[in-house]
Amino acid sequence: MAVPSPVASAARTPDEVDVIKASNAVILHRVGGEDVLGLLSEAGIAGEIVTDPAGDPLVRGVHEGAPFLVLFFDCERDAGCAALQFRGYVPLQEGVGSDMLDAWNRSRRGGRAWFDSEGDPTLAWGVRLHGGVTPGHLRQERDGFLSAYAMFRQLLLVMPASR
Repeated sequence: MAVPSPVASAARTPDEVDVIKASNAVILHRVGGEDVLGLLSEAGIAGEIVTDPAGDPLVRGVHEGAPFLVLFFDCERDAGCAALQFRGYVPLQEGVGSDMLDAWNRSRRGGRAWFDSEGDPTLAWGVRLHGGVTPGHLRQERDGFLSAYAMFRQLLLVMPASR
């Protein structure tokens, strides 16, 4: 199932307010691996679905040469999952200081950074579908992660390594 397109906005002026009648809105409460592949494909990103150790879907993708994952949580067999987490990492030989990741976490509204079990800086972007979200909201979350991940990688690649 592909994520449906949001209401067209080309004819609206910046001062207009979008109003979507609830009876016509598509509200997503759960998504599966195929839905996320469609979401990524809309952004020109190829991905693959594998299964994690718990039996839930896991999507692997690459954006601008950098690998990332989409993990699924609160899953019900054959019904999809009610939460996602985009997760990207930057493999570094010497890493960066925890003070830099702490500063990232304090100064950014979206995404959370930490060192993974191999010592690589990792960025996670959580998305909850509980209560329902629109396809447009999922697109904004995808784009928010991709933008933050690009900034995160850029910051790490220009920072001097220190732990």
